[in-house]
Amino acid sequence: MKKTIIGNQTDQQVIDVDNWGEQGDLRIVRCKRIPDKFQTQTDDVIVAHSETGHHHVVDLNEVDVFHHPENERKKYIRLKGESANVIHMRDHRTHKTQRVVGKPGDVFKLIRQVDFWKEQQRIRAD
Repeated sequence: MKKTIIGNQTDQQVIDVDNWGEQGDLRIVRCKRIPDKFQTQTDDVIVAHSETGHHHVVDLNEVDVFHHPENERKKYIRLKGESANVIHMRDHRTHKTQRVVGKPGDVFKLIRQVDFWKEQQRIRAD
């Protein structure tokens, strides 16, 4: 069996997401539309930054990315084709690639999860 390399992963480490999925601290949810205040993001493939440098990225040839100028915890992607990979950029103990599947024009919300503590709120880290 031939293995396809996606980022630093093989095809055996890919999970199809058609409605919702999670990749560590990133939640992926199918939705109907992109809210009005979100703007096209054309210069960066990172859809979720990580304090430790293991970002979650997409290929801009596969999706359009939308961000909110005041809230970087939420982004939206719109499929250009029938699928797109959300890849976790880490060399070890990486999360499996999430292959978002649908049809051209389908929209998914990407949410950086937050832990709520009595004393403070913080962005979840994995």
